Amino acid sequence: MKKTYRLTLIALLTMMFQVSFGQKELYGNWQVTCPFELADQTGVTVCSLCPVIKRQVGYTVQGFDMTVDKDEIKFNFNNEIKKAVKYKWDDTTKTIEFVYNEKTYQFRTLFSYAAAERYILKNNDGLLLILDEKK
Repeated sequence: MKKTYRLTLIALLTMMFQVSFGQKELYGNWQVTCPFELADQTGVTVCSLCPVIKRQVGYTVQGFDMTVDKDEIKFNFNNEIKKAVKYKWDDTTKTIEFVYNEKTYQFRTLFSYAAAERYILKNNDGLLLILDEKK
């Protein structure tokens, strides 16, 4: 009886994980945050999609909004849609690929929070984008 309970619990948890993580597309409106990586003692690296603003002292990395629908991604910087691009989604590897400003981007979905819609995307250089669902 105890083994059956454990097996049922494991099967149920596995199915819940697959349902929450098995999304075919990243449909929806997202607020994108751009974390940076310390490159060395004097510099940082950030995904080239993210706007970097030069200040009197240093730089500021800004986030942006993004809308993903069935066919395209719309990038919204400072409440202005800059560009809409077509994308490819690989359901096997959970990877999204698109071309923006003549540069090809490919991001793999690392993690999904089922309760608070959040995705962390990682590109081939190891840089991250954090997508939080806009409500």
